[in-house]
Amino acid sequence: MTGAAVALTLGACTALEPTRELTSTTSPANAPADTPDTDAADRDVCALLPGDELAEILGQEAQATAIPSAGWIAGQCTWSSGSAGFIMSVGTADSIEDFGDPAEPDAEAKLDAFRERASLEGAVVEIDDLGDGTVIGPTGMAVRAEGTYLQIEILSLTDEQLVEVARLAVSNIAG
Repeated sequence: MTGAAVALTLGACTALEPTRELTSTTSPANAPADTPDTDAADRDVCALLPGDELAEILGQEAQATAIPSAGWIAGQCTWSSGSAGFIMSVGTADSIEDFGDPAEPDAEAKLDAFRERASLEGAVVEIDDLGDGTVIGPTGMAVRAEGTYLQIEILSLTDEQLVEVARLAVSNIAG
């Protein structure tokens, strides 16, 4: 898909409508139970993409697997299905600040850094109506929404699926 086609597709994205706190304990049926490697923040990132809604986007069910968090990341999750896969990492204002990276001290700076790295790898598409700033690059997407930073690394998603996944996740993040 060309950048222009992506921009047209993304024009349908809605603005941020927060509905779920990242620190909630709600999790979908396919989210993992607590283990030594899985904490509540990890489960909550998996919960940002409810299984039935994600299956509608992907055209099939995907298995969510929490990934232990470190650094600026408050929680992260990977999804995989027969034909699609991606990793989503979420940093809250607190987790980013606590990490203490002077070059990327907040969600806005993290988005700027993603934009810069992505532009070195290829074309970058700016999305004005998804969160407070959204950038799509060759390897994924980054979104800033009310102090929260969301990054999706695509393993195998179409551009249309990437946009819909981001829209769903952002609609479920409260800043």
